[in-house]
Amino acid sequence: MKFNLSNIILIVLFMVSITVAEAQKVDFGLKAGICIPSFSLANNIISNPTLSVHGMYNVSYGINAVVKLKSDDNWEIWLEPGFVKKGGMIKYIFHNPTVSIPIESYRGALYSDVELPVIVNFHLRKKIDACVGLGFGYTVSSEHQKTIIINGPGRNLLPDLNGKLNASIITGINYNLNEYYALTLRYTIGLTKVTTKDLVAESHYQFQYTSVQTSIYSNSLQLSLLYSFNL
Repeated sequence: MKFNLSNIILIVLFMVSITVAEAQKVDFGLKAGICIPSFSLANNIISNPTLSVHGMYNVSYGINAVVKLKSDDNWEIWLEPGFVKKGGMIKYIFHNPTVSIPIESYRGALYSDVELPVIVNFHLRKKIDACVGLGFGYTVSSEHQKTIIINGPGRNLLPDLNGKLNASIITGINYNLNEYYALTLRYTIGLTKVTTKDLVAESHYQFQYTSVQTSIYSNSLQLSLLYSFNL
């Protein structure tokens, strides 16, 4: 992680404290929905044509409380403490020249995080808001999902992240169905590396290849239903 996470958290907390002090209205809500986390691979260059490696999605869920801090008619800040399962899958495809159908295998992990997204919502139209923000998470448990890789036993390709902090950038939109209900669509881009590894070596690959250290990040797409109390 090339950025100072503690400094970012302090800056965000300072900005939120100012907004809380000047907030004209505070409201609350709850949201829950489906989450589709996935791994993105940086520097994923495989030189041998008989093997390819890809990041893939998984399916999980998230649930959050929502605290709305409104200090302007055009925008407001939302604090969304909650729980989410992040992670993804790594897909290996072996192209054996003696077999017409490629052989596929998978490694995956789901990370259970308590999180605090800090979101700025901009009111574009009566029913549509655009949002951008930062997310901060703390991993409480790790769940590994794997299949046997060819010519070798299954191993935990992905690390346990228990007790570690992570950060992300969040973008999305809200569609307000009525006074109380809204649909929220969020895309989260992970800033914290899950791990950096030679993914080919982890697959028990038998042939010569050029070693490449690939960095793995966790992103996610989340669709939720939001209920606002409108107190």
